[in-house]
Amino acid sequence: MADLVKHVRRYSMAGVFNSLFGYIVIFGLMWLSVSPPIANIVGYTLGLIMAFVLNRQWVFEAVHGHIPGQAIRFLITFLLSFALNYGVLLILLEQAVNPYLAQFVAGCCYSLLMFPLSRYFVFRHRAVKKVV
Repeated sequence: MADLVKHVRRYSMAGVFNSLFGYIVIFGLMWLSVSPPIANIVGYTLGLIMAFVLNRQWVFEAVHGHIPGQAIRFLITFLLSFALNYGVLLILLEQAVNPYLAQFVAGCCYSLLMFPLSRYFVFRHRAVKKVV
């Protein structure tokens, strides 16, 4: 349970940092008249590498894992989470929700899926068997 609390706390802190970066990119592009869906794609793409490094090195401390395997699982997890994010964004925009609020709500949906998949699928810890 202590690990879960630590992971949630660190994931939240890393998420705030990464989200600020992503939203600066997204809102900056929207300010430059880039469409909200394209701005969303660019912002999340640029945050992908930063998120992988933060989650691997600091949040889940999975530095002894197999990097290519983790990277593939992270990409799969990202694509699933981003698909949810993008779908929510499009639905909210169709409903004439303020585009900035729509981006925020879509981002929350992304995080609510990304954390458990990262913890239990991407950076899962395997028990080491002792040989006697």
